[in-house]
Amino acid sequence: LLYCLPGLTTLEFLVGMCGPQQFHGHAVIFGTRPITLRIPEVIPRYLKSCTHVFGELYVFLNCNGLCPNTSCPLKKIDKTACSNVEGRVTSVAENSYLTVAQGFRDKGVQHFHSNFFRCRNNKCMSYDKVCNLIDDCGDESDEANCTNNFRCEHGSFIPLINKCDGTINCFDYSDECNRDCNVQIKSFPHISLVVTALVAGITIILLNLGAMVNSCRELVKIKSEKASVNQFFILMISAGDFLMGVYLLTAVLADWLANSSTCRTQFEWTSSTTCSVIGVISTWGSSMSLLAMTFLGLVRAKGLIYRRIAAPREGVRRKLKIQMGLGGFLLCGVPLTFAVMPLIVFEDYFVQERNFGRNDHSALIPLL
Repeated sequence: LLYCLPGLTTLEFLVGMCGPQQFHGHAVIFGTRPITLRIPEVIPRYLKSCTHVFGELYVFLNCNGLCPNTSCPLKKIDKTACSNVEGRVTSVAENSYLTVAQGFRDKGVQHFHSNFFRCRNNKCMSYDKVCNLIDDCGDESDEANCTNNFRCEHGSFIPLINKCDGTINCFDYSDECNRDCNVQIKSFPHISLVVTALVAGITIILLNLGAMVNSCRELVKIKSEKASVNQFFILMISAGDFLMGVYLLTAVLADWLANSSTCRTQFEWTSSTTCSVIGVISTWGSSMSLLAMTFLGLVRAKGLIYRRIAAPREGVRRKLKIQMGLGGFLLCGVPLTFAVMPLIVFEDYFVQERNFGRNDHSALIPLL
């Protein structure tokens, strides 16, 4: 609709022709001047809903029959309404009853219009205040029958497209915690997932624990530098995968034993210390395994390029042990540092733009 406004003739030419339509509102009123709209002729073909428009655009489209499965929000205005309108006069509507109009001057000529929305409390609002997510009437009647909004339990309005989108927009969580939203409270909601995760976690832990023990034994026996380096990185990969098994086992146990959150308290759970520690284990293990595999690939690629490796000597073996010890410290320490770093400042207490834990009440303060 916007590209049909005066002055945007280039857009009109590029997108499509804009046909004039008259808008009389809710009644034909004697002496008033109807609104002339310029609406794209292609609108009826592509407009699926009016959930993305607000205010007078919403009124114009709905009352011109261009919004599917909706009705015009305008109501009949009788002569007793619109006491808040200055310069109101009485006129005849539909040749059957008295209504209210307001005068205005255009190029020195007096005109009248009745472009008002009547609230339940008999106040009248201009079209731009209808279905605009704000209670302008004071009794919510200007937002009550709109198909483009969702009313939070505490009384504010948000766009309908923000309902059940996974982001908290109402301060009482009602846009996500309601019967229409499929909010997953637990990470493992079904017993089949719990059993699968438990079996997988225990299996990963036992297999990689065995691989770590075997790698340590091999490192003691091996005399070849190439084999020692390969076995060292296999040990680090097993350690990272072992941590991933610990993460999976801890996550499923904590989710079922420690997570008693409901929909309205689940974000306090996700920002808790327990949940943060589980996240650290996951990041630590996956990063360690990935780094070890990367370096192992580089070492093997180097071996393909430089096929000859000097025979090991005692001095070289001692130096190699020191290098592997330092490498193990870095492969463990660097991923752990990156995993813990976000928690040092505030991130474990900051979830979806709301602060929990130390200042639970701050989530209830609306932003103006």
